Amino acid sequence: MSEFIQSAGLEIALSDETHSQGESWTTTVPAGLWCGALAQGALATLSGGEDRREWFGSAETALCSFWIEEPRQNEHVPLRTGPLSAAFVRILPDAVEETVGPEGLAMTAPAPRSLAGRLPNAIGHALSWQMLGCPLTGTARKLYLTGKAMELVSVVLQAAADQPQTSDAGLGRSHDIKRLYDARAILLENLENPPAVPELARIVGLNARKLGIGFKALFGASVYAFVKTQRLEQAHLLLENGDVTVAQAAYACGYQPSHFSTEFRRRFGIPPSALTAARKTPL
Repeated sequence: MSEFIQSAGLEIALSDETHSQGESWTTTVPAGLWCGALAQGALATLSGGEDRREWFGSAETALCSFWIEEPRQNEHVPLRTGPLSAAFVRILPDAVEETVGPEGLAMTAPAPRSLAGRLPNAIGHALSWQMLGCPLTGTARKLYLTGKAMELVSVVLQAAADQPQTSDAGLGRSHDIKRLYDARAILLENLENPPAVPELARIVGLNARKLGIGFKALFGASVYAFVKTQRLEQAHLLLENGDVTVAQAAYACGYQPSHFSTEFRRRFGIPPSALTAARKTPL
């Protein structure tokens, strides 16, 4: 499902689709100030075959904001198989100053930035789900989504304002950033048994301290916290969509079942057995 709504100098884009890891598609992204949140899934975008950014649908890393001076071609690549749901708002170029004022104009940087403020991201993540799940129709739907779109813009811009302006600069040279992305890819491929930080640092060619500092600066979480979050997200997906038991999901994601249930409830607010019970409940 994809939906586009234009209202008061804004263009609202909602997408809720299932994709397979390894597929890709290209879109023309129009000019404007973009703010958005990835509700669920994981996606890499490539612009001009060089500028690669990765977004993850969780309360810690969901938000993004970027300015596009002229329309450009972006390639989109799902990082895992499953649902990919997002809400984006584009402020038309001529409406940026009137809509968001000088603070919004300050966001007209040439490249996208990922945002990492925990509270704003949690709010933005919730807003994206509210927009995607809006049950209204007609004019009422347009008014509701326009209001939520402005809320989302305000949350994203605040998160951008709170983020240190030198966060990327502190990561070092571009090849160091590439090594950090390589480290993240290795972790995602080995969630069941990820390498320890010293071993991971050796594989990608960084020292352990630089890997730890750079990873947190770039992805908004330590290596340990990132692995923990991704394991639980993968387990949630397995339990929600696959024919697996709680124990099987735990082992597949590198957990002992007893510890897994505690961590799962802490993150999602429900026991993992609630998802297996929901699968068996007839409509």
